[in-house]
Amino acid sequence: MQYLKSNMHLYKKSLFVISVFCCLFYCEKAFAQLNVQASYDLIKRTIPQQATSFIVEPLQQQNEKDVFEIENSSNKIILRGNTGVAVASALYY
Repeated sequence: MQYLKSNMHLYKKSLFVISVFCCLFYCEKAFAQLNVQASYDLIKRTIPQQATSFIVEPLQQQNEKDVFEIENSSNKIILRGNTGVAVASALYY
């Protein structure tokens, strides 16, 4: 009986550790996404007078690296990025 309790405790610990790693992996993917509203908020805080001159659009990650693009179209500056950091880099470029 003691052997069974010991194995069950080890099983529960292993299951917990595996669950934590799975959650961390999932959360890492979730946090690496672009929050467009947060990007607009950053632009409004940084340059409030020109904030309406910007458009933020998502961009796909390339070769597992963050990327950004800057484009001028119809008197608007289009900032594209795969994460908020990438869009901020485009803004400060």
